[in-house]
Amino acid sequence: MARIRSLVTCFSCDAHLGESSDDQVSLRFRCLMAQCCGMLDLCSLLLSRFSKANLCWLVVLAGCGGTHDALETQTIYDSEEGPVKGWSHIVSDPDAFPLIASEVEHYAVDERSMERDAELGGAQVFRTTLVRKLSDWGRQHANGLEPLFVESPIRVGDLHSVHVTLKVHSEGSVIPDPAQLREHYGAHLSQDQIDALDEGVACLGFTFVEAGYNDQSSESLNAFYFVSFDPETDLNQWGELEILLEDFTFGFEKNYSLREVERDEVLDREFVGFRINPEGTGGKVARNFLNESWDGSVPELYKETSISLRRIEVLKTNGEE
Repeated sequence: MARIRSLVTCFSCDAHLGESSDDQVSLRFRCLMAQCCGMLDLCSLLLSRFSKANLCWLVVLAGCGGTHDALETQTIYDSEEGPVKGWSHIVSDPDAFPLIASEVEHYAVDERSMERDAELGGAQVFRTTLVRKLSDWGRQHANGLEPLFVESPIRVGDLHSVHVTLKVHSEGSVIPDPAQLREHYGAHLSQDQIDALDEGVACLGFTFVEAGYNDQSSESLNAFYFVSFDPETDLNQWGELEILLEDFTFGFEKNYSLREVERDEVLDREFVGFRINPEGTGGKVARNFLNESWDGSVPELYKETSISLRRIEVLKTNGEE
């Protein structure tokens, strides 16, 4: 299960201290109070809206051990170094996406996407709006993020988890709610199919890929995991998302069809990239449900998710597996 840690900020000087979590302690909390203003009073800390974070904070201050001590960190993206690699069909072919809700530059994946974030002390972050088509599958991911680490590939058996520091914004996001989905697709899909298409919340897909992933004529390994964001608790605040590798679904993809495998079968394969895509919660488009009866008459609908990205890191083991 993915875990979202909220960020912890010093109430006195607004310095970013670390992350808090509802259900897991992060070593990054250890003795953080000694690093900022010399303030030892927990009341001097402004915690984000995850209300259980206080318990986590007390636990971390009590000890300096942890399960992550033996793991190595590999940073695969840091926004201070510039824009993340990726693509934007919207920028390259704007006429093909007439339903976008904002100006074309808001969907860019380049230098235009860089901005300073006051909540992170003015740190440079990457911000864009990711678009998912919900009806037809042609260029269904209208844009996406794809940092590569070809020169430092990661063996599957060495991967422990991935950590993504990000914010999902309500402003700039246009996400059809369940009622809008029913109205749009009711004449074409059953209610069960509409429910399986999307739940009306922000959703991102995270995928590790191996070399050759862009050639659909031959099989290549990937591992993917979808994360949905609760609009009441998960939006408009910075957090660190942790996903354990054991929670990913593994498979060989060819011609956009996935043949699932167990992780233990591919321990010696190597990943060279990590992709972030906008998604429907069901991972499908309307055309997947209609198959041969698809005739292009189903009107298109976009799902737009505005995000800011600060960092992507992976934790690796010592290679014993």
